[in-house]
Amino acid sequence: MNSIKQAIESARSRTSDVMNTAKRSEAAAKASDVIHTPVMRAALPFINGGIAGMVATSVIQPVDMVKVRIQLAGEGTTGGPKPTPLSVTRHIISSGKVLDLYTGLSAGLLRQAVYTTARLGFFDTFMGRLTERAKAQNKQIGFSERATAGLAAGGLAAMIGNPADLALIRMQSDGLKPLAERKNYKSVIDALGSIAKGEGIAALWAGAAPTVVRAMALNFGQLAFFSEAKAQMKQNTNLSAHAQTLSASAIAGFFASFFSLPFDFVKTRLQKQQKGPDGKLPYKGMADCFTKVARQEGVMRFYRGFGTYYVRIAPHAMVGKRRNAPQRSSRQRSNATDGNEPDIYQEMLAEAGMSAPPAVSSPERPLKRRRGVVPSIQRPAEPNEPAKVSLATEAPKSELDQQDESDDEEEDAEFEDVVIPEPIVQTVELESDEEEDEDEDVNFEDVDLLMSLPDGDSEQQEPKELELNLSAQKAAMTSKQGPDRRRPITNEERERRIDIHKTHLICLMSHVAKRNHWCNDTQVQDALRSRLTDKMVQYLTPGTNLSQFGRTESLKNGLKLVADMWKAQYEITERGMRRSLWAEEVEQLDSYVLPNDMESCLDKSDFREAARTLQGSRDVGAQLYCALLRSAGVRARLVCSLQPLAFGSAGPTLPKAKEAAKPKSVSKAEQMLSQVAKYREMAAAVSSTPSAGPSTARRRLGHPNASDYNFEPTAAPTKPRPTFSSPKQIRESSYPIYWVEILDVGHQKWQPTDPVVTHTFWKPKAFEPPITDRENCLSYVIAFNADGTAKDVTRRYAKGYAAKTRKLRIETALDDGQKWWRKVMKMYKPKTTSDLDQIEDIELSGVEAREPMPRNVQDFKGHPVYALERHLRRHEVLIPGAVPSGTVAAGARAPLEKVFRRKDVRIARSAEKWFRLGYEVRPGEIPAKWLPKRAQNKRSRYEEEDHDEGDAGTPIYTVDQAEIYEPPPVRNGRIPKNKFGNIEVYVPGMVPKGGVHIASEYARRAAYALGIDCAPALTGFQFKGRQGTAVLNGVVIAKEFEEAIHATIQGMLDLEQEWEDEKRRYVALKLWRRLLMGLRIRERIWSGVGEEERKEAEKQAELEAELGAESDETEEFDMVVDDDDEEGGGFLVE
Repeated sequence: MNSIKQAIESARSRTSDVMNTAKRSEAAAKASDVIHTPVMRAALPFINGGIAGMVATSVIQPVDMVKVRIQLAGEGTTGGPKPTPLSVTRHIISSGKVLDLYTGLSAGLLRQAVYTTARLGFFDTFMGRLTERAKAQNKQIGFSERATAGLAAGGLAAMIGNPADLALIRMQSDGLKPLAERKNYKSVIDALGSIAKGEGIAALWAGAAPTVVRAMALNFGQLAFFSEAKAQMKQNTNLSAHAQTLSASAIAGFFASFFSLPFDFVKTRLQKQQKGPDGKLPYKGMADCFTKVARQEGVMRFYRGFGTYYVRIAPHAMVGKRRNAPQRSSRQRSNATDGNEPDIYQEMLAEAGMSAPPAVSSPERPLKRRRGVVPSIQRPAEPNEPAKVSLATEAPKSELDQQDESDDEEEDAEFEDVVIPEPIVQTVELESDEEEDEDEDVNFEDVDLLMSLPDGDSEQQEPKELELNLSAQKAAMTSKQGPDRRRPITNEERERRIDIHKTHLICLMSHVAKRNHWCNDTQVQDALRSRLTDKMVQYLTPGTNLSQFGRTESLKNGLKLVADMWKAQYEITERGMRRSLWAEEVEQLDSYVLPNDMESCLDKSDFREAARTLQGSRDVGAQLYCALLRSAGVRARLVCSLQPLAFGSAGPTLPKAKEAAKPKSVSKAEQMLSQVAKYREMAAAVSSTPSAGPSTARRRLGHPNASDYNFEPTAAPTKPRPTFSSPKQIRESSYPIYWVEILDVGHQKWQPTDPVVTHTFWKPKAFEPPITDRENCLSYVIAFNADGTAKDVTRRYAKGYAAKTRKLRIETALDDGQKWWRKVMKMYKPKTTSDLDQIEDIELSGVEAREPMPRNVQDFKGHPVYALERHLRRHEVLIPGAVPSGTVAAGARAPLEKVFRRKDVRIARSAEKWFRLGYEVRPGEIPAKWLPKRAQNKRSRYEEEDHDEGDAGTPIYTVDQAEIYEPPPVRNGRIPKNKFGNIEVYVPGMVPKGGVHIASEYARRAAYALGIDCAPALTGFQFKGRQGTAVLNGVVIAKEFEEAIHATIQGMLDLEQEWEDEKRRYVALKLWRRLLMGLRIRERIWSGVGEEERKEAEKQAELEAELGAESDETEEFDMVVDDDDEEGGGFLVE
């Protein structure tokens, strides 16, 4: 009897275990099905990112509370006690309790849930679009595109999360109000409802503008400085990768705080403000808040609480940039590396506080057990797969699809195998005529030889004995020639300098535009107008009754009077703008110190003070002079000669620090000579002293002891002469940076005037400095009108614009440099072109056209009008019968060289290069030029034996010797091919007549499946060094088969989709099969058990499940763990 009971209990326990296992498996399968759906996979990154942001907010909420209280303290006042983080924290705790530091936590959590999720969603969408466009254009996503996507995503997310941010500020600032005025918000829902009910729905977006700008500035500071700091640390430090990342993140957090704190300050003020007793808000908007705070509280008030704000921002950047990922199995790591997400997407997920999910390209989940073969239709092969390709013959094998071998009973859908031949790899070697641009980019620019000349005042050495030491002389020559030699810059350095040059130009344009706007200030003009007499104003504004000559003379007389007054009253006390120079070494910048007399006029208040005192730099003097003339009714323009950093290497560089001179050893003879000269000077001084002479009897009369000694009276001391302090001498260029142009109404012409430096007017050629001037270089001269519009007037002041000045401008540095400069000037272009503008354009064009032929041979290089045969590039030739326009001497004994017109120069290319452009050289044409063969160290293994380039070199031809290429037509459906089995389609016109080009990756497979003759389309070459590999894009077929090919391609796409659907269906059936098998096993186990015992066992199983028994369910969540990226995409978790 006992044995029967034990058997029953044993059966019950086994049954209970089986039931529990089945339930756990069923629950795990349901949870896995929910998690691994496409929607859930796509939502997991954003859910985890939002949760990570909410956890971070819970930690730093006290810091944010202290930051808001510091920003709101002392509103509207400039003085008073300055709050500190400790004092604010002590005040909050003493007035309430510790939990008051977490006021508004619900609003902060809501903001993170909305802001972080929306930011990740927008960023994912933007990067998806950019990735598609980059793939279509065969290029990679650049830093600017990623930065734009990040800034746009942050701005849009900030706009969406603004109501929660507003509720957070209101809840945190409520404690600063009197008890009678406090709202005592209970939660974020209560705060949002109260604001919407009392102030309207639109009030929920108060301060949205600074919130958006703050988010974009925050992301900009992180994006711009993290990568640069990381690169500098890798180059200049020996820190570990982990320490470099943390340090670079801290630096990026500092700059992110610096750029975003003013906007955060304004956001806090705008979101906290409420209507006063008069029904008006304290601030009208972001600009009004900036202005009032700067005027009433000072500019530094925007950075109050910077330390607290940095403590709030920097740890997020440091933690978000580098975290240690948990250890995982090799299969999980392989799955993680096989993801299709772009790198920036993984960086963004790592920044948000979680890891990237596995690849979602296949909807099935990876399991740990072996499974059988999945019968399905085989996926179509890629175009580059070799030899035999079956459309659907074999089931794909993977860990997911490997299950019981009993499932092999299902039949496979079989199709006829199609054999696709492998394409022959076609290569090409870069020809010599295609390298001229690369070789000539490394320009040996003109170096100023005067820079290396020794000083003329060097001391003459005494004659010494002759010593012959060849080794010492050779070493001295080597060391002397080393540093003086100027090396050309590389292409990378030149591109970097061009980018800096363009950025500097834009900044200088903005600076001058701001100064021009200050010249229109009413307070400045009122302070200056009082210095004009009625006679000056009368001369400056001649009446219309005068003749053309009379109006011009009246204007000149008035300018002379005003210039004399300005010269007498304005005092130069500071240094103005000067030429920007490059440093040859980094150490020069480390030891560089700004001059103590640099210009101190930084804002409008300083400009107004300079107008009142008439003191400042030469630049400020010219700007105030422009304001003075505008106050008198004269139409004046502020002109500035911009001084950007040069993009070449020929100009002067930053001077090196002077070393302390070593004391020279003085010989004994020189010491004796110096002592003798010293004694002679003393003797001469004694003899030249006036004496009273011997005393006479008349002088001794009345003296009590006159007979005892000879009395000699002393000479009376000379009266001190009044000394006058000379003005402070400031070393600057003899030519101005700023001057003024006034309109000669009589002649409708702009004329220059400069009362500060050159003291001239009506002399435009007196403003260009020489090329040896280190402080000034005339390359861009911009004139700003009173309405803010500007015009490039460089041609008016440059004596050799086409020969010299044009080489210093961006137009010659880039192929599209002129287009870029026009785009910049378009921002300052007037909306409508007036008659005066047309007259000035004609005048400037005439000045450029009247420029004479250069006299220097070097000036002909790159000249837009003239050319010398010696300056022609490798691929440039003169047209037959070109007539010279003159001659120039290259030296005293050199023969005269002929000068030709630039319009007579043609570009010549080789026959192969013309063929790639869609042209064909006509038979029998004589080459316009032979390019010499370049020396090669060793023969390339890809070089053919019958190479076109012989001993004489490569022949090149002009466009006049070529005609449009006509390919052989398609006959009987057969496509003409080259020896590699391809067809060249470099341009659309090279498609043969009767053929069509189908650019699809499935086109070649479809053509072979239908038995249609096709030829892979060769659209170009991808070069790596001198070796180029063919790029094949689609195929060329007969036009009558176009519809059939498109239909087949669509069928293949449908077949691929059907394959994916079949795979998902099979996975679903396997899961259902597993469920049914479990149900059958359960039913078989419980078949001999009673109803009551069965219910009791089910209750026992439920109790055990509630106690948290171990299961395999947690293993299904390991897939969401992935390696964190080092850089994090430039986002900060807030």
